[in-house]
Amino acid sequence: MSANPRHYNIADRANFENYADTLRQFGAGLGPFPGNPPVGYRESFRLGHKYAPVPEDYPHLFTKDTEVSRTAAADVSMSAAALGTILEAQHKMMYSQQHDSSKDHKIQDKVKIIGPALVPFGYHET
Repeated sequence: MSANPRHYNIADRANFENYADTLRQFGAGLGPFPGNPPVGYRESFRLGHKYAPVPEDYPHLFTKDTEVSRTAAADVSMSAAALGTILEAQHKMMYSQQHDSSKDHKIQDKVKIIGPALVPFGYHET
C-alpha cells in the first residue's frame, strides 16, 4: 500500500511549501493572504509537517475586508471587495448587452421579407 494514496508529486509538494511560506509571511504581517490551502495540503502535507500553518492559525488577522467569501466552487476564494467588483462588472456587461439587443430589435422591425425562402432540392421537412 502506498504511503501517498493520492499520488501527490514533487510539484505538489513545492506548491504546498510555497503556500506554507506565504501563509507564514501573512501571519507575520509581511504579505497578503494567499487564500485557502491547495487541494491535498491538509490531507497530505500537514500529516508529515505538523507545524505547517493553516488560515485558522491566524484568526486575529482577519477583518471584514480580508474575510474570505466562499463561492460555489470549493477551491475559489476572494475578498468581499473583489466579489463586489466582479458582480458590478457583470451587471454593467449585462446592461450593455441588453441595450445592444434592443437596438437589434429596432433594426429587425424595419426589415421586410419579400417572397418565399428558397429550399434546397431534396429537403423534406419532418
